[in-house]
Formats: sequence, C-alpha cells, structure tokens
Amino acid sequence: SIFRSADSMGVQELALCGYTPNPESDPKGIDKTSLGSSQSVSWKVFNNSNEAIEYYKKDGFEILALETTEDAVDFRNFKFNTLSKKSAILLG
Repeated sequence: SIFRSADSMGVQELALCGYTPNPESDPKGIDKTSLGSSQSVSWKVFNNSNEAIEYYKKDGFEILALETTEDAVDFRNFKFNTLSKKSAILLG
C-alpha cells in the first residue's frame, strides 16, 4: 500500500488521482491494505494528475516524477536535500 510506504518515509500528504482507490471510495479495502496508516497520512483526491500538479505548483511545490527514460536520474542517487523548495513526487 502506498499509504504504508508514505507513512514509513514521513510523507506529509498523498495526492490520489483518477480511479485510484481512496479512504472515501473504498474504506474497508484501504483500511485493510494500509494497516491503519491511512489514518496517519493526510490525503487529497484529484480527478487526474494534471489537476494535482497544478494544485501543488500553485502552493509552491517543485514537481518531481518517477519515470523510466534514458535520461532519468536514478532516484536512489538523487540528492533530495539539495532542493530549494518543498517537493511533490509523482508516481505511476
């Protein structure tokens, strides 16, 4: 569950986009897979990823995306502490 991973990494908030299950649409399923972490990680629901990106950009976030391309930087080597802004990471 992304909620468990986010909780273990100290993520402040999850942006759940599109048809992604969330605690409102599937409370029993999310509660079961998150093992309670859906109660400790804040979350917002967006219609699509573009809506989420615009929301976080307007709030001053730098947007990072995990993607597999030839010029991608391996996230394990990325220096997150060098970022000058608060950051949002786009997954999937």
